[in-house]
Amino acid sequence: METFVAIDSAVWGLPDQSGDAVVAYEEIIREIAATCRVIAHRRDSSKKVRGAARVVVTVETAPRLVDLFHNSRAGYRAQYYSSPELGERANRYAVEQLTPIVLRQLHQAHKRSCPLDFVEASLSGLRTKVWIHQGLWLRAAASADCLLYPDHWTACAKRAKGKNARKKLRWGRLAPKVETRLEIKGTVLSPDGLEVTAAFKRCRGFEIHNFGFT
Repeated sequence: METFVAIDSAVWGLPDQSGDAVVAYEEIIREIAATCRVIAHRRDSSKKVRGAARVVVTVETAPRLVDLFHNSRAGYRAQYYSSPELGERANRYAVEQLTPIVLRQLHQAHKRSCPLDFVEASLSGLRTKVWIHQGLWLRAAASADCLLYPDHWTACAKRAKGKNARKKLRWGRLAPKVETRLEIKGTVLSPDGLEVTAAFKRCRGFEIHNFGFT
């Protein structure tokens, strides 16, 4: 059984997370799985490999759970903060818990452009990942919305070079409270159903570890 972490409150430093009881990562994912509802799914063509594609599924749940998932010191990003390897295990745990729920719901929502066998194959791939929906909270973010300043990200901010790294650091410090959506982004598959490794973002785990964003 996986053992996930809670980052020390003095390190994580969100204003409302000083010494309160922590909701464990496993419990956060179990609550999301029990309450989420699929609201959209689509076939997403690869920009790197011609003819390859993945499924992207959007689920909706309570904003409290999305907040815990993305922002809390025991949440998804906190696992990556501890180490990229633990983050990858946390991602896999979330995928394994959510995929059966998603497939069960999608059996009631057939889509010709996104057949169920493709959806199942893409979600079952090793490169499937979960992430917060990047909605208005990201597009309309102001400096005052940057609330997360854990030590390692602060150190990375001092060393950051280039506009892209600085942008990720700024977005990583956001802690949205009102988002209700998560996205499950399946593994990119070739037209014959094979996983396309060339489309995999290999630096993802290290980006979340260093910047809180990818």
